Amino acid sequence: NLPAKSSAIKNLCDTKRNSTTIDHRMYNAVHAYTTARQEIAILQSLHHPQIVELLGVVIHPLALVLELAPHGSLNSLLKTYRDKQDMLPVFAVKNVILQIASALSYLHSKGIIYRDLKSENVLVWSFPIPLTVKPDFHVDVRLADYGISRMSLPTGTKGFGGTPPFIAPEILQHVGKDIYTDKVDSFSFGMFIYELVTCQQPLWKESHVNNFICQGGRPKVTPEETECPSHFLDLMTLCWSQEAKDRPSMDDIIKLASCTEFCHFMDAVSLEAAVTVLASCIFFYGSSSESCAYDNIRDIGESYTQLWLSTHLADKNMLEIYTFYRNKCVESKFVKHLSVHALCSSDQHVWGLGNKQMVYVFSPESLLCIQQIMLTVEPVCSPLDIHYLEQSKKILTIFTDGTVIACEAEVSEHSLNLEEENEAVVHTLQLPRNTTFSSTVVETRHRCLLWRGTTDCMLEVFDITDLLDWQQKHDVKAMTVGHLADEKGQSVCYLLVTWSSALTNTDYVFSYNYPGSTVVRWNVHTHLQESTLDCESAVADIKRPKKKTCLVTAMNVVAGHLYVGTTLGIIVVAEALTMVPLAILQCHGTSEFYIKAIQPLQVDTGMMEVCTPASTVGIPRSAQSSRDQRGIITVGRGFVDPFRNFLEQLKRSSVPYLESGKLPDDMYKRHAFLISWIAEDWCNY
Repeated sequence: NLPAKSSAIKNLCDTKRNSTTIDHRMYNAVHAYTTARQEIAILQSLHHPQIVELLGVVIHPLALVLELAPHGSLNSLLKTYRDKQDMLPVFAVKNVILQIASALSYLHSKGIIYRDLKSENVLVWSFPIPLTVKPDFHVDVRLADYGISRMSLPTGTKGFGGTPPFIAPEILQHVGKDIYTDKVDSFSFGMFIYELVTCQQPLWKESHVNNFICQGGRPKVTPEETECPSHFLDLMTLCWSQEAKDRPSMDDIIKLASCTEFCHFMDAVSLEAAVTVLASCIFFYGSSSESCAYDNIRDIGESYTQLWLSTHLADKNMLEIYTFYRNKCVESKFVKHLSVHALCSSDQHVWGLGNKQMVYVFSPESLLCIQQIMLTVEPVCSPLDIHYLEQSKKILTIFTDGTVIACEAEVSEHSLNLEEENEAVVHTLQLPRNTTFSSTVVETRHRCLLWRGTTDCMLEVFDITDLLDWQQKHDVKAMTVGHLADEKGQSVCYLLVTWSSALTNTDYVFSYNYPGSTVVRWNVHTHLQESTLDCESAVADIKRPKKKTCLVTAMNVVAGHLYVGTTLGIIVVAEALTMVPLAILQCHGTSEFYIKAIQPLQVDTGMMEVCTPASTVGIPRSAQSSRDQRGIITVGRGFVDPFRNFLEQLKRSSVPYLESGKLPDDMYKRHAFLISWIAEDWCNY
């Protein structure tokens, strides 16, 4: 006995005989018969998890017995989302794209062109309801209605069919009398993605849809709708290309949509030159009732982030400020030429450490240097780091010879003579001097600890709490912490990052020794190693240039995730607590440069450490975009764009002289880039 299945009846014949003439009934009967033959001929040979199964046929009245979709058509669900002023979750869009592309790829492998892809013909077995965010929710959609599908030869087929505006221009222009290929389904797929992104039918206001499509017209998206991952829009526009040869196949779509970057990439900004990035920091603007100074930020009360960069090009130094809103760059500005080697931000200002022991104080609102502080007239080595101490409201500067100088972080913007150095209370901390390559500060409830990375794989830890009380003199001894020795011999502690976990109520320091590929997590309280991450092993399956080693060039911890930049242009994403790799982002180039910095796009607090979908239930996705879609910015040379790589492959195949050669070098390899990412749900998509 076969197991019982819920079924749906698809009537093919008009049973209301009294309401039509005999000719009309005859026409309906013939149409129902031809439709039944068409669908049965196709469905009886198809077996795919994303294609609705044919269970049987009813002779009178003529009907097909199909699997029952418990939630009806996707079109009705999209209407529900639209009525709730909500948008499809990112994971749901990706799953629908992959499942329907898989079904169409299967059809194409059988020589079948579907010709009628739209949300009305996609049935739903499992799908998240509006106003909920559950990235692990199971999505199950299937392709139905094969009434106008067409078997085709390898060279293509003819015939008119489809629903405007989902019909490809090559069908419209020749009314189906010319040969076309399965790339017509790729065009429909672009319109289908538009439905998923906007939750509405494309070109529903256009009166002459077919002419509009033939002339190259396409639907428009609103600024709010562009807040989805940018690769969604890239795939959409690629699919609805005017020329069939420029569209991806279903296998191409599956490959593009399966990569990690597809759901996380938001924006890429070229610095328009092969500049060297010396330092970076962020300044976070929280919600405010006051009007925003940036025209591109639409809503009063929204938060946004400034990324400050110190750059160097052709013997010139520059400060560049990029403003990000909802994880996309909306504005860039430049400050006068200054040589700044380290940057940090306090509650109200941005601080820069320059040459000759000079500290510059900048206003994030006016972008002007409002104060200059001379730390000392005594000669010291090169500037290394600058830190803001939130509890004591002080600025801590570190130099490569181990000199540590602190100054007050309180700045008055009134009555400042910007042409001269301003007097400020500064104090050199009496710490042992040792060649220093990296530093970080850990502020606990009652203590302030300075961690310094030195030679011979060693870390030094100083409790500087009492030293910050400048009224008294204190002696401080360093606690030396061992590090993993490098197999090749001599190495230095090159990177240090601090993280405070709300889950374990513990502070941690992450360190990296150069040269090497291992990141170590230390417990601040016990000074013991607790876990390691071998980046070389994490990227072992990634193709790379010959003899290219995986060295670490940047680290940061954002919302409970450890982000590690490497010389391969790859970001390794791992859980900060377990050090288990979650994802690999291939984002920057590998030939010349490395990833210089990784910065958060939202303020990182203990409450943001773990994604809690239940806390966002009932909040429309449009309202969550800036609140819940945490982001990061990666800074490095080159930009690896999977969609551009696909276009390059098309160009090689269509331009003879490029078939065996390489494309000319361009800005995607030479320029420095800022790339913003959605930094959440790495396990789910």
